Amino acid sequence: MTTETEYTQVIEDTALIIQYDPYRFNASASRGWESSYTDGNSPTADGLWLLGQGDSRHVTSRAGSTLQFSFHGHGIDLVGLPGGFAYDVILDGSSVGTGNAGGGILASLRNLEDKTHTIQIVVGESDGTTDALFVFDKALLLIGSGYSNAIVSSENIDDNDQRLTYTGQGWQRATSPYLIASDVGVHQTRTNGDSVTFEFEGISIYLAGNSNGDCSTYNVALDDQPPVTYDSRTLQFIGDNTFFFASGLDPNVKHRITVTNLANNLLELDYFSAKKVDAGTQTTSSATSATSTNTASASAQAANSEGKRTNIAAIAGGVAGAIVLAVAATMVVLLFKKRNMRKKQEAAENERLARHAGMRLSLPATPAVTRPAVNPEMYTPPATSSYPPNPVAQTPQRTDFRW
Repeated sequence: MTTETEYTQVIEDTALIIQYDPYRFNASASRGWESSYTDGNSPTADGLWLLGQGDSRHVTSRAGSTLQFSFHGHGIDLVGLPGGFAYDVILDGSSVGTGNAGGGILASLRNLEDKTHTIQIVVGESDGTTDALFVFDKALLLIGSGYSNAIVSSENIDDNDQRLTYTGQGWQRATSPYLIASDVGVHQTRTNGDSVTFEFEGISIYLAGNSNGDCSTYNVALDDQPPVTYDSRTLQFIGDNTFFFASGLDPNVKHRITVTNLANNLLELDYFSAKKVDAGTQTTSSATSATSTNTASASAQAANSEGKRTNIAAIAGGVAGAIVLAVAATMVVLLFKKRNMRKKQEAAENERLARHAGMRLSLPATPAVTRPAVNPEMYTPPATSSYPPNPVAQTPQRTDFRW
């Protein structure tokens, strides 16, 4: 039996779809989750914001801290280090234990039902280690494509693409002074109620934007689902941060996503990315339906052929009385051979159709795409952790953010 084609999606710790509680926005706040970079922070040239250097992580030293988000997929790896803290992993309301797989993996879950799941980490008590920090780095989602032997590709849609419909008076094109030179710009607005809509076909949709302490809250409405609200305020300036991600979409219909600014603060959007299935065989239900139709058609053809053979036999019987016995015997032999050949062909066809009925689908590796942060290769954990034992949380230099 073949298996379904799957692909991997990385959700970084900075993704706005992750809910951290409690979150430490500034140095005066009580202990809780805060963003940390392996090489620290550096101020921007204008002195307004901080730029993280190196790999980002979220850390906490507070027992009872939680993180949570939802995803649609077959599996998930939670990457990080417990740092001397006990913790529990909860899937769809049920504990699946600590599941420390080692090598920087907090938990690794596979063979999940193909539906939307909610994953949560609850940080427990420390073992007393000095300056202990619980570290969350990223999540690696294993997602089904709905097809076997498929090629999953990505289409990136820039903010200036004509397929995007901007509504409202506040939108303008801008280039952030903090982004790399290759980034050609973003769409930004500071007007409450401004929105952008994109219609697409695909099995998943990703939205990237820029976030910092001056940014806004926004909501995302996908198809007929109720809108979900997110907060794009972050301690550091983060370019191309994850603003939204959804998978498990029907590839055969057109989807509609609308993003709306919910305050008179900055909303900065960079691009959408839609994953598509370019080849392959659709899932079991479709394959079974198609096979049933083909089988019925084959049976009808077989019945018609049988009727034709009966008519031919009757004609042959009538002719046999008028011709010599040798010729009649030859025709009978030929008819039997022809009938046996057709029966063998029908049996082979039915066997082929039966093998295809109800098949489950299989998957090659996902090809690399132009934006590796959005379309990553499969993550392979190191044999030993590459994390420093206790990364140091970075306290932001600016605390007068407009919340």
